[in-house]
Amino acid sequence: MSIARPDIVAGQPERKPSRAYIFQTALGDIIPLQNEALVEPTLGRQAIRICVFVAEVSDEFILWLDILCVYTRPCT
Repeated sequence: MSIARPDIVAGQPERKPSRAYIFQTALGDIIPLQNEALVEPTLGRQAIRICVFVAEVSDEFILWLDILCVYTRPCT
């Protein structure tokens, strides 16, 4: 699942993760996941709706392959 900074998801629906997940960086650092949130980023000209983990990361989003499934199918 993709990850977003807390300030990016402010005001969006959030919930505690359904189970304990661990985010480990390529350098081996562990970053706690705070919540899950529903966000609507725009990729190119297409707005999409995805569920993301919320964690203290430096980038606005860290996009994983789950974004491809949402981006490549039409919204219903």
